[in-house]
Amino acid sequence: SQLLQGLAAGLALTLLMHALSQWMSTRDPMYLHYAVTVAGTSMFFFAFHGFAALYLWPSHAWLTDNAPLLAVLLALGGGALLIERLLDVRALSRPLARAAFTVAGLAWTVAALFALDIVGYRTAHLAATVLGPLPTLLAVPAAWVRLRGGDRAAPYVFAGWAGYAVGIVVMSLLARGWLDLNAVTRHAFQAGSIFEMLMWLRVLGVRNEDARRQAESAGRERELMRALAHTDALTTLPNRRGLATALRSALAASAGSERLLAVYVVDLDGFKAVNDHLGHDGGDELLVAVSRRLKATLRARGGVARLGGDEFVVLAEGLPAEADAWRLGRKLVDAFRQPFQVRGELCRVGLTVGFAIAPIDGQDAETLLKRADAALYDGKQSGKGTVRRDGAPHEPVTA
Repeated sequence: SQLLQGLAAGLALTLLMHALSQWMSTRDPMYLHYAVTVAGTSMFFFAFHGFAALYLWPSHAWLTDNAPLLAVLLALGGGALLIERLLDVRALSRPLARAAFTVAGLAWTVAALFALDIVGYRTAHLAATVLGPLPTLLAVPAAWVRLRGGDRAAPYVFAGWAGYAVGIVVMSLLARGWLDLNAVTRHAFQAGSIFEMLMWLRVLGVRNEDARRQAESAGRERELMRALAHTDALTTLPNRRGLATALRSALAASAGSERLLAVYVVDLDGFKAVNDHLGHDGGDELLVAVSRRLKATLRARGGVARLGGDEFVVLAEGLPAEADAWRLGRKLVDAFRQPFQVRGELCRVGLTVGFAIAPIDGQDAETLLKRADAALYDGKQSGKGTVRRDGAPHEPVTA
């Protein structure tokens, strides 16, 4: 008997430490309620079998006589709150949730009055007898709704109640003399209670898994919304917001480096005529093909973004010299000398490029884009199909 009680006490202590550590790390009240339930239930059995009086308070007569009842009241309050949280009763029925809180409040109030010797043993025992079945009875409707709704934790709730019920039945049959007292029947109620506590622990685990999955799902949804907010729906390139983020990152990476960052604003030449001929769907197909060609042409570190319409931005990082920026601009223009095939037809669009270089022409995104856009406008005015840099009217001969 001592060996069994020692194992039960060790298991209870392990569950209690686990619950308290989880509560301290997550601040989830469920773990605190579970800790109170485990502590009260375990102390009841340890005191009921006489081992608490033998090992914990050998000279305290009041605890020897009253600790089992006090532990039951504490466990009742913790169990009522635990079941309410585990089944999220409040989301199903506010009156049932209020009833669970009322049971917990009454149980703990009677426990405090009993410990202070304001109410006697008979009153406290009557309160425990009346309140004892209420948490389970109140929670059965909620548990049934959760079970029918496919809640993964609900089967463990019913399994825990079933184990506890078996223990109660065996204890009742022993009290009436309908079962013989032996090692199995004597500890059946305690075994049922331990099984119930283990099932509650499993329910806590399921709730944690569900919460983690919900958090991950919410995180993925936030990432998706952020990606949608920063992505052009047609070409899947970064849009203006995405460009701002990419440009800030590129500027930060190039700061203090001897390498240059080139910002190109490019505009299609002749796109309106093709769009009018092929229709908007054909024009959209052409824009997608343009985005792919721009990305294929840009082999250096950097990226491509769409500002809207037929205007794009190309970022080229890590360029050794200004001449390399000119060469890349000309490469972009040359890449569009080949026609596109859209809906079985060959169509031609050209490219006009304006660019600025960081840190020479500016060290912030707004300045670089403004100067690149001014260079693009100058190129458009000069006959299109050109590469321009703001402040430099023509490409250097060395390029």
